[in-house]
Amino acid sequence: LDLQVPVEQNLPVIERVVRGAGGDVTVHRLEGLNHLFQPAIKGTVDEYPSIEITFDHAALKLISSWIRSQTGGAS
Repeated sequence: LDLQVPVEQNLPVIERVVRGAGGDVTVHRLEGLNHLFQPAIKGTVDEYPSIEITFDHAALKLISSWIRSQTGGAS
Protein backbone atom coordinates (compact mmCIF):
# COMPACT_ATOMS: atom_id res chain seq x y z
CA LEU A 1 0.00 0.00 0.00
CA ASP A 2 2.97 2.30 -0.54
CA LEU A 3 1.57 5.01 -2.77
CA GLN A 4 4.75 7.11 -2.63
CA VAL A 5 7.01 4.43 -4.11
CA PRO A 6 4.81 1.97 -6.04
CA VAL A 7 6.10 -1.57 -5.48
CA GLU A 8 5.25 -2.89 -8.96
CA GLN A 9 7.26 -0.14 -10.60
CA ASN A 10 10.19 0.08 -8.19
CA LEU A 11 10.92 -3.30 -6.59
CA PRO A 12 12.11 -5.03 -9.79
CA VAL A 13 14.29 -2.03 -10.68
CA ILE A 14 15.88 -1.90 -7.23
CA GLU A 15 16.64 -5.63 -7.35
CA ARG A 16 18.09 -5.42 -10.87
CA VAL A 17 20.28 -2.41 -10.11
CA VAL A 18 21.67 -3.82 -6.86
CA ARG A 19 22.37 -7.22 -8.44
CA GLY A 20 23.86 -5.53 -11.51
CA ALA A 21 26.24 -3.61 -9.29
CA GLY A 22 27.35 -6.86 -7.68
CA GLY A 23 25.40 -6.30 -4.51
CA ASP A 24 23.67 -8.87 -2.38
CA VAL A 25 19.95 -8.25 -2.25
CA THR A 26 16.98 -10.07 -0.82
CA VAL A 27 13.59 -8.84 -2.00
CA HIS A 28 10.33 -9.21 -0.12
CA ARG A 29 7.03 -7.61 -0.94
CA LEU A 30 5.37 -6.67 2.35
CA GLU A 31 1.64 -6.69 1.77
CA GLY A 32 -0.65 -4.21 3.49
CA LEU A 33 2.05 -1.79 4.65
CA ASN A 34 2.38 1.87 3.77
CA HIS A 35 5.56 3.84 2.98
CA LEU A 36 6.39 3.99 6.71
CA PHE A 37 6.07 0.20 7.15
CA GLN A 38 2.81 0.62 9.05
CA PRO A 39 -0.22 -1.61 8.51
CA ALA A 40 -2.59 0.49 6.43
CA ILE A 41 -6.01 0.36 4.84
CA LYS A 42 -5.68 3.02 2.13
CA GLY A 43 -1.95 3.74 2.06
CA THR A 44 -2.56 7.49 1.81
CA VAL A 45 -0.52 10.08 3.69
CA ASP A 46 -3.59 11.40 5.51
CA GLU A 47 -3.98 7.95 7.09
CA TYR A 48 -0.53 8.05 8.77
CA PRO A 49 -1.55 9.88 11.99
CA SER A 50 -4.43 7.50 12.68
CA ILE A 51 -2.26 4.36 12.63
CA GLU A 52 -1.20 3.40 16.15
CA ILE A 53 1.54 0.97 15.11
CA THR A 54 4.78 2.87 14.51
CA PHE A 55 6.53 0.09 12.55
CA ASP A 56 5.06 -3.30 11.65
CA HIS A 57 6.52 -6.01 13.92
CA ALA A 58 6.77 -8.62 11.15
CA ALA A 59 8.61 -6.16 8.88
CA LEU A 60 11.00 -5.22 11.68
CA LYS A 61 11.68 -8.90 12.40
CA LEU A 62 12.33 -9.62 8.71
CA ILE A 63 14.68 -6.66 8.32
CA SER A 64 16.59 -7.29 11.55
CA SER A 65 16.97 -11.01 10.71
CA TRP A 66 18.41 -10.08 7.32
CA ILE A 67 20.86 -7.63 8.91
CA ARG A 68 21.99 -10.27 11.42
CA SER A 69 22.46 -12.84 8.64
CA GLN A 70 24.59 -10.39 6.66
CA THR A 71 26.73 -9.27 9.58
CA GLY A 72 27.09 -12.51 11.50
CA GLY A 73 25.13 -11.07 14.41
CA ALA A 74 23.39 -13.17 17.01
CA SER A 75 19.72 -13.96 16.54
